[in-house]
Amino acid sequence: EGAAVAERLPARFRLVSLGEGGFLITDESGPGDDAPVLAASESFAELMPEAPSYVYCAANALLRLALGKWFNLRASFEPATGPQPFPLLLPNVVGLGEDILAWSDGVAPRTPPRWVAFRAVRGFIRQVASLEGRTLAHCAGPPGDVLVAEGYSRLADVLPGMRRFELTEPDPMRPGATLETSHHVGELDGLAVWLTRGHGD
Repeated sequence: EGAAVAERLPARFRLVSLGEGGFLITDESGPGDDAPVLAASESFAELMPEAPSYVYCAANALLRLALGKWFNLRASFEPATGPQPFPLLLPNVVGLGEDILAWSDGVAPRTPPRWVAFRAVRGFIRQVASLEGRTLAHCAGPPGDVLVAEGYSRLADVLPGMRRFELTEPDPMRPGATLETSHHVGELDGLAVWLTRGHGD
């Protein structure tokens, strides 16, 4: 009886989720058991493709929910490769270290990771400081106490023991412009430290 009811419904009918200003539905008009997901929005007159797979869309939503209790930074590492804890279900998740995951919230399963989730700030800083064969392409400032210090050059004695990165970041004061920033990551007197030097000193 359930199958007969489903046959009488339109091919695009199963509600995936509700959101502000729209909702997601599956498109079951094609072959296969894993239907793509479409977005209905008050901003568009037609349904728009959202994700190629309902299973991936649902799994990614569960991932965002699970990682919502971790620290999350907009960050990317190159190359974005590593152990995949869920290779079939979530190929966009890469393990960087213990309780440290690189992941993507993109709608396509193969979207390169652009977020890093971690349980402890110290663990993340230690991981960044010890990276081998990988570069930090972009990273927002990690959470924690922020101190503004003068005399950056006076730290010359301790900087060689820390990992150094050069990053290009958006300039908050000039839309469309960028800033070159220098970063040293490591530990000082038992504290996990992320030192940033912007333009000037």
